[in-house]
Order: sequence, then C-alpha cells, then structure tokens
Amino acid sequence: MGQAEAARMVIAKGLVEWTSDMELKEKFNQYDRTMLVGDPRRSEPKKYGGPGARARKQKITGKLIQNDPCKMFKLR
Repeated sequence: MGQAEAARMVIAKGLVEWTSDMELKEKFNQYDRTMLVGDPRRSEPKKYGGPGARARKQKITGKLIQNDPCKMFKLR
C-alpha cells in the first residue's frame, strides 16, 4: 500500500501546487490530510543482540525444578 499512497500524495500535491487553489487544498485536508502531509514514521533499524529492532533473546535465571509433572520450567 506504500507506493499507492505515495502516488496519491504526489498527485494531490502536484494539483494543489499547479492550480495554486486554496479551496482545493482545504477540500483535500477535509477529505484526508495524508494526501498533502506525509507520514513521518519509519521502521526502526535492526540492532545487535536480537532478531529485530527491539526483540532480544530471553535468558532464564534461577534454579530449574527437575521432577516437574507438567514438564515445564519453573523458577524458584
């Protein structure tokens, strides 16, 4: 969807700039403001120590119980 939204934003900005019509600009703003103003959010870069920007490997601290009937790790 990113390329489609970029194309509609460029077309809307071009129309407003070419016509210099403030009424058209107001109509675009009332309909959908993102047609004239882009979305500043960007993806966060990957960092060391994990598979993504914020995800990290979990480490288990504590003593593990050996004879657990559920065979799940429990911490004491």
